[in-house]
Amino acid sequence: MKRVYLLFFASLLILSACQNKETAEDKEVISNVPDPLTAEISSRGVNSTSKEILLEAIVTQGTKSLDHADEVTFEIRKSGEDNRQLIEADNDGYGKYRIMHTFRDDGKYIVIAHVTAGEQHVMPEKELVIKGGQHSDVN
Repeated sequence: MKRVYLLFFASLLILSACQNKETAEDKEVISNVPDPLTAEISSRGVNSTSKEILLEAIVTQGTKSLDHADEVTFEIRKSGEDNRQLIEADNDGYGKYRIMHTFRDDGKYIVIAHVTAGEQHVMPEKELVIKGGQHSDVN
């Protein structure tokens, strides 16, 4: 009976010595975290309050233009007011998403581009001042 226990103990010792143990330092960590999503709003044209102005969101992920965002929507509201207008942007390629918008009144306007791609969402903001029939960027 001693031999059976001794044989069992010896085989257990041999099996545990042959086991390949990997520690966290030995493993290569593969990250599936996508590059960060970024967007920048620009506006073009000197327009009066009754004419259209081009609003554009330039969307990138890492260093590449993002042509396949799930959603790009512009939110426009007059500063100090709660009334908002949401306008879905057109994809013009090369990471550019555009709308044409007419500002009816003079004043300060907040423009926010809501950009969603995968599980990422960014909301860059730009302030525009419409006065005297022209617009100017504040930031």
